[in-house]
Amino acid sequence: MSRVSIRVLGGGHEVGRAAIAVKVGDSSKYLLLDYGVNFNERDEPQLPLHIRPSDLAGLVVTHAHLDHVGATPLLYTTAKLPAVMTLLTKNLSEIMVKDFLKISSYYLPFVDLSLKTLMDNTIDLNYGDEVRVDRYYIKLINAGHIPGSAMAYVEVDGVKILYTGDVNTIDTRLVKKPSIEGLEADVLIIESTYGNANHPPRSLIEKEFIESIKEVIE
Repeated sequence: MSRVSIRVLGGGHEVGRAAIAVKVGDSSKYLLLDYGVNFNERDEPQLPLHIRPSDLAGLVVTHAHLDHVGATPLLYTTAKLPAVMTLLTKNLSEIMVKDFLKISSYYLPFVDLSLKTLMDNTIDLNYGDEVRVDRYYIKLINAGHIPGSAMAYVEVDGVKILYTGDVNTIDTRLVKKPSIEGLEADVLIIESTYGNANHPPRSLIEKEFIESIKEVIE
């Protein structure tokens, strides 16, 4: 197997600020998987580590939460990288980042124009379809997290990489759980915030949520 290089620019030993750059073999450029923000105890935005857009072949955004998409416009202040995401993630990301820019009381190193450049260079990809970006073949698979969320399945030089992003393994009222039967990967990059946690049944949580709402109303 060709040598795989992985740079954790954010999301390592922390919750949020996901940003993973991968490169295989003699590839001259990285593929960036998400580029989100985090917030410290003073609610100040914390950006991922910097990576030069000139070192990137492209970007994949797995879903529209700010901890995965919030810093992406920073890459588009001087560049026009191809970005791959589902259409729903594209539409939601535009709303989320615009709101982030509007309500942030702290300086952000990008403006609306950078967000527009990102949107203009986005490739809308349906689940199961494949697109080639530079040497990377990219397929999006339902992640079951929020509407439009996806896992990134990447193949380059015969190496198969699966990046889960935020993933949910049960059906919810909004989205179905992922179907990954028969999927093979040489490298797995997995989100593990609740990897060792046991959650109560979702039906119980929903019932408690409804009861809390009733208490407030009454």
